[in-house]
Amino acid sequence: MNLTSSSMLSVDSISKAYKEKSESLNVLSKISFSLQASQFCALFGPSGAGKTTLLNIIGGLDVPDEGQVIFEGKRIDSLDERSKAKLRSSVIGIVFQNPNLVAHLTTLENVILPSLFEINESNNENSRKQRAISLLTRVGLESKMKTMPTKLSDGEKRRVSVARALLTEPKLILADEPTINLDSENRDAVLDLIRESTERGAVAIVATHDEDVSKLSDPILHIKFGKLSYAC
Repeated sequence: MNLTSSSMLSVDSISKAYKEKSESLNVLSKISFSLQASQFCALFGPSGAGKTTLLNIIGGLDVPDEGQVIFEGKRIDSLDERSKAKLRSSVIGIVFQNPNLVAHLTTLENVILPSLFEINESNNENSRKQRAISLLTRVGLESKMKTMPTKLSDGEKRRVSVARALLTEPKLILADEPTINLDSENRDAVLDLIRESTERGAVAIVATHDEDVSKLSDPILHIKFGKLSYAC
């Protein structure tokens, strides 16, 4: 996929290796692609192919050994940690493979949490709460608002993490296996929310093994052995 200056997101020649004992393990090798506003991209590949590492680099949670990530003209990989954190609290929504819910907060409080770091006139406490309630209702958790994470199933925790990632209406959505452990009804609810975000102009990348995600996706990327082996 060619990189263009008009792209909303450009991933340019990203490489990453990790040292394991005395050896270097290449996880990503010269990964390049670009996405326009409103694109929903599925990222397929076997376990260990580098999907999570790539999402972490795009989201500023990891740094590449080579290459660069540019979002809306801003080079994410070269920002300081404070600037990256600010982007993740407002512009970038991340659904982690491990939901990472805060144990001492309720379901509703966990969803509201990201927006507490980005307060402005249009983002007051009441509007945050109402959007969080709406998102949790959309993913079938209206009866779990006051439930603590320890009382949630794995699938429920995942749906909470999706609602949390979408709370601030991010322009870039990075979702790592968002439909795992979900039945078809809840899977469709999660994918509908992500798709609706792209219809409003966001870019979404969904790392998945779920072939049904490809029905919503354009383009579809495949990673194998750390290389981009197929894109359409």
